[in-house]
Amino acid sequence: MERTITTIFNRNIIPGERCIRMSRLKYIKNQKLPTKEMLSVFAFIGARAPLDFSFRQLENLDSLFSKETRDDETSKMHTSEDILFGKSSEQTNLSKPEEEPKTSSKKSLSQSLRLNNNSLNNIESLPAMVHAYFQYSSDLAWLDLSFNHMKTISPQLCKFPNLQILYMHGNAITNMNDIGNLVPLTKLTKLTLHGNPIEQIPNYRITVISRLVTLREFDFSCVSLWEREAGERMQNEIKKTKKPRKKTQ
Repeated sequence: MERTITTIFNRNIIPGERCIRMSRLKYIKNQKLPTKEMLSVFAFIGARAPLDFSFRQLENLDSLFSKETRDDETSKMHTSEDILFGKSSEQTNLSKPEEEPKTSSKKSLSQSLRLNNNSLNNIESLPAMVHAYFQYSSDLAWLDLSFNHMKTISPQLCKFPNLQILYMHGNAITNMNDIGNLVPLTKLTKLTLHGNPIEQIPNYRITVISRLVTLREFDFSCVSLWEREAGERMQNEIKKTKKPRKKTQ
């Protein structure tokens, strides 16, 4: 069975991403490739299957700490094929690719975690949960917390210094000052916050961009040069107002 490489371009093979480094694959665009070669392409772009806890009706993360739950989840980690086609190998009648690599401790070597579409109102135990499931917890690079019930941006996110992509749209975040909890994440390049009450605050987009200088994409829209410069001007004005006044003699 053959599929064109265009199939890969059109599917959401990296959850939440709108595109997949197409320039690196330009030379094979529109060629026909058998499934095994497509999986090689998938490996070539560096995508790894995420550990997926979405749509579980989770109200907290405590239920994920039992040994039975950990063993069950690590035994059914997503395969690369699941992400490529959104189907199991039985459905597509294709040979099953190798599963996501796991260590002798049965922990995942993935760097991605999906907790979206649940009922979470806090993630205070997230570092412990990630440590329980991931071999290298500090390497977490992609985290989806969208469509939950969180009212704040937790400082616990700073426990993941290599976080590059963070989705928090569709929550209940209200305080713009919470953005400060993301400032230490110096590798963060993509962030979503739309669908939160915070979105209604005047100058919402420029304010966030001004605080998080490493962002290249915000709310699924690229950060423009004009927005970056406007953010810099905003921060300069804030610094001026914070300068202590000289005491008059």
